[in-house]
Order: sequence, then C-alpha cells, then structure tokens
Amino acid sequence: MSEKIGLALAELEDRHEILCEFPPAVSGMTRRAKVIIEFKEFSFDSFVKRQKFATIEACCIVDKNSDVYDTITQCKSLNGRVIGVVTVRKFSE
Repeated sequence: MSEKIGLALAELEDRHEILCEFPPAVSGMTRRAKVIIEFKEFSFDSFVKRQKFATIEACCIVDKNSDVYDTITQCKSLNGRVIGVVTVRKFSE
C-alpha cells in the first residue's frame, strides 16, 4: 500500500506560488482556503525557515510513489508544507 500525500499550489500575498505538501487527513483543504505555510527561503548565505499566509489555488491527494506525484513535482519543485488552515470558504451554487 502506497503512502498518500496532499499537494497544494499556494499563492503568497506577493503573488509568488509555492508547491506545498500537507497530510491527507487535514480538513478544510479546498481551493481559495487561507492557510499558513512553512518554507525555506535563501537569505544571504543560508536557508531560513519562514511562515506566511497563503491562498490555496489547487490541491489534490496522490500516492507518494506514483507517476502523478512525480509529474507534479518535476513541473514545480516541492518547497513547503501547510501547517495550518485559517479559514474555509463556504460552498455556494
């Protein structure tokens, strides 16, 4: 049995996009959800961990050892992880 992982494309306030992972059991991971992400950013001569608010643009749950996972992470490198969901937008028709 393959391990499931969540992948989300998150947009920061400065319009920079980051591909993040999240545990598949996280509730509230939907498009346009506000989240807190943790990522590494290069600062001077080393990497520094940062935490910022972001908006989910797209998300899915995939098998970690699958072609889908490989394809997504080859197109955009995995740079962060979702550490909290702030709000969830209500579904409207």
